[in-house]
Amino acid sequence: MYDESNRVVQLCVEGMQHEGFARNDHAKSCFERAWSEAQNDFKKSTAAHYLARHQPDASQKLKWDLIALQHAIQSDKTDVKNTFASLYLNVAKGYEDLNDHREALMYYQPALTHAGHLTPDPYAQMITQGIKNGLQRMKNHFLS
Repeated sequence: MYDESNRVVQLCVEGMQHEGFARNDHAKSCFERAWSEAQNDFKKSTAAHYLARHQPDASQKLKWDLIALQHAIQSDKTDVKNTFASLYLNVAKGYEDLNDHREALMYYQPALTHAGHLTPDPYAQMITQGIKNGLQRMKNHFLS
């Protein structure tokens, strides 16, 4: 569970609220401030995850998704373990969007493994379905 008294979390929540009202410039600004204030891997992973959503192109989005994943891997927080399926999915889709299907497959596979650790709920179902769809696209690509 995220600590709502954490300044980085507060900035990310504020950024998501701006997203909800399609104020993407304001949202990106919040996420950039969160990144600049993040002082450990857990906070950096969180901020980078949201910053990825506001990049101008697929390669920049992938860069931030990889940063988010790397900081999550390095984090000693238990909470971050629940984000691995989503983080691996984002990286896999980033490689897929850049037509690097071999690399995409290398990230879809651990995404599926980590999805098995999610608490069964609609969010987990959405992440799992996204991973399965990605793996199916990879199968279709390599079979064609």
